[in-house]
Amino acid sequence: MDSIRETPNSREAENYVLGSILIENRYAAEVVSRLDYTDFYYPENANIMNAIIQLDKEKKQIDVATIINLLQEKNLLEATGGHDYLFDLIDAIPSVVNVEAYIEIIKEKSVERELLRTIQDISNKILDHKLSFHDLISFAEREIIEVLNKRKTVDLIRIDTATDKVLSIVEANKNKDTEGLTGLDTGFTELNKITFGFQNGELIILAARPGIGKSAFALNLASNVCAAEETAYSALKFSHLIS
Repeated sequence: MDSIRETPNSREAENYVLGSILIENRYAAEVVSRLDYTDFYYPENANIMNAIIQLDKEKKQIDVATIINLLQEKNLLEATGGHDYLFDLIDAIPSVVNVEAYIEIIKEKSVERELLRTIQDISNKILDHKLSFHDLISFAEREIIEVLNKRKTVDLIRIDTATDKVLSIVEANKNKDTEGLTGLDTGFTELNKITFGFQNGELIILAARPGIGKSAFALNLASNVCAAEETAYSALKFSHLIS
């Protein structure tokens, strides 16, 4: 007997992620930075996730009470299953939940659904006979690549969260006696003013036409950084910046 074919989804993963946030709202920041409400297959779960995202954006407390109030304001509480559904999410959580693993499951199922919709769209284009062969191939390639690119290979955070962190770093560095430097001292005053020093993790590209002195300048930078820091570790960090 053939197995039942259904749209890719995992109610267990969705419920466990949302339930974990309701129990421990410290999980909210990580979940919000990696998932959108559109990644949730079940409408009630999508409504709850959308409420969590809004509360996080407004920097409000995230718990059952605030989510219920927000859903009531949007006239979505009944469509979400009411009070009982949120408490059921909490009750369904086992003693130990690997939130990271369930986030990955939700992301994978979301991409699978998007890929399925894209393939169906490509199939319709083929059967419509409105595109030339070359246009059809280009369309299919473009659409599939766009879906696959949604499968994030690095962790991203919301722009407002990143802004808060950057502002905190800038404010802290203002009080340091480093003559405006927040990174490695290049040894060149004007370059330091522009870059605030070379920062860890930056990709530095030194470009110019041949024979103009790029290699000599790079060696001077390396020498200046090593002299300023006086540690082999600083030289290692700089080698990563210019490699």
